[in-house]
Amino acid sequence: MPHVRAGQLAAGSVKGPADSQQWILRASHGGNLLGRTQAPLCPLRAGRQRGQTSAPQDADRRKRILCQRARGYRRCDARPSSDYAAALARLSSDGAHAHPGGTRERKSTPATASPLKSYERSVGSEEGTVMLKTELCDRLGIEHPILSAGFGPGAGPDVVAAVSNAGGCGVLGASGFSVPYLRELIGRVRALTTKPFGVNLILEDIAEGPIEACLDAGVPLLVFFWGDPTPYVGPAHAHGAKVAIQVGSVDEARAAATAGVDFVIAQGVEAGGHVRGTTALSVLLPAVVDAVTAIPVLASGGVADGRGLVAALSLGAQGVSMGTRFVASEEAFVPRLYKERIVSGVAEDTIYVEDLFNVGWEKAPHRVLRNAIVREWEAAGKPPVGQRPGEGTTVGSRTRAGQTMAITKYASLTPTPEYTSDLEYLPFWAGQTCSLIRDIRPAGQIVHDIVREAEQVIDRLARIRTAPQPA
Repeated sequence: MPHVRAGQLAAGSVKGPADSQQWILRASHGGNLLGRTQAPLCPLRAGRQRGQTSAPQDADRRKRILCQRARGYRRCDARPSSDYAAALARLSSDGAHAHPGGTRERKSTPATASPLKSYERSVGSEEGTVMLKTELCDRLGIEHPILSAGFGPGAGPDVVAAVSNAGGCGVLGASGFSVPYLRELIGRVRALTTKPFGVNLILEDIAEGPIEACLDAGVPLLVFFWGDPTPYVGPAHAHGAKVAIQVGSVDEARAAATAGVDFVIAQGVEAGGHVRGTTALSVLLPAVVDAVTAIPVLASGGVADGRGLVAALSLGAQGVSMGTRFVASEEAFVPRLYKERIVSGVAEDTIYVEDLFNVGWEKAPHRVLRNAIVREWEAAGKPPVGQRPGEGTTVGSRTRAGQTMAITKYASLTPTPEYTSDLEYLPFWAGQTCSLIRDIRPAGQIVHDIVREAEQVIDRLARIRTAPQPA
C-alpha cells in the first residue's frame, strides 16, 4: 500500500526467518497460515516552453508537455545470495564516508545523471481520458504510470483486471498461495483482461513453484518485496517477464539494480502494511532516483491522488504504486468495514509498529489503522511479544479451497470475506494516505480520476510559470 501487501502460505508450507518458531495459526486440515501485506512530495516544474506566452495552449502542445524528470528465481535459502549480500555490504561501507558523529559525506553526482526528459500527455481513445506516458508505460505496454500494489489476497483478480483495463497495471497479491490456487487466480485475471498485469511475491518466504507457475503462465511482470531478487531475474527475463522490487533504502535500490531488475519501487515510511525502510518518500524517492540512473523508479507510500502522482513525477519517478487507495475500491477483496475505516480515517489514526501483528511474520515493521486490538495493546502499555493481552487466543477462522484454518490474535494477515472473525481483532493495513481517501469507488474510475487530476495540476502549474522578461 502505498504498499500494503499480503499473502498466505499454502497448508504445510510455512517458511520464514525462523522456521523453528512456534506457529500459532492452526488448520483443521493440517498446515499453517501466513499473512502478508504489501503495500508528500514537491510541486512539479511543468509548463510553457521558454518564450511562450500565457495564451491558451494549442493542440500540439496539449499533446506533449515537457516536465522535469530525473534519470531517467528460484529461492533455496531465506538469506540473501552471497553476491547480493556483498553488494549491500559494499554499499553500506563504500557508498558514503562516515564522519565523526555518524554523519555521511555525500558523494558528488555526475552532471549527466539528471537529464531532463519529457513525458507524453495525450488524449486517449475513451472520450475525455488523458494519458500521461512515461518510460515505465513504454516498457510495460500500459497507458498510465499507475500500479495497484499487490496487497495480498485483497488484491484479487477483480481489482487487478479493473486497474489494467483502465490503462494502469494491476498487481495480483499471491505470496504464499499454493501453486494450483495461484494458477487459478492467474487464469481468472486473464479471463477478465487482455492487458498487462503483475504478480506480487514476498521473497523472504517464497516456496518452490510459485515463480515457475507465474513464468509458465506468461505473467508479464513479477513484483518482489523483502528479499534478494538475484536468483529470479535471469529466469524471468528468459521468459520475457519484467522484474520489479520494492525497496526501503538507497543501498537496497543499488543492490537491486546490480542484480538486474527492470524497475525499483521506492517505498516511503508513510506506506501501509509492511514497511521496508524508515525514510519519508519525499526524501527517499529523489535519493533513489539519483542512485539508480539506468532503470525507472516508482514511488510508493504517501500517494493516493493526482497531486501525489505529479509530485512523484517531479521528484524523478516514472510512475507510482498505490495500495491503500485501491483497498478502498469496489473490487478489492476485503470486507466493506475495512474499506469504510480507510475512508473515515486520517493519517493520525494509523500507527507504525515494529512487531505487533507478528504471528506468521516476525520482526517486520508495519503500519495499520487503530482498531480494538491495537487500542487494547496500547492501553496495556504496548507490552512486548509474549506479554500482549490475549496472546495465543483464537479470534476466528478462514476457509479457502476447502480448508478451514483457525486464526489467532496478532496474526499477520489481510482480512478478506473468507474470514468468519471479529474484524476488530485483525490488522487493517493502511497508509497515511487515508487522510486523502474520501470514498469507495470502482478501481477503473480511481485510475481515470487520478490521471485527470494530475492533468489539472500540471495545467495549473503551467499557468504559474511566466515567460522570461526582456533584459
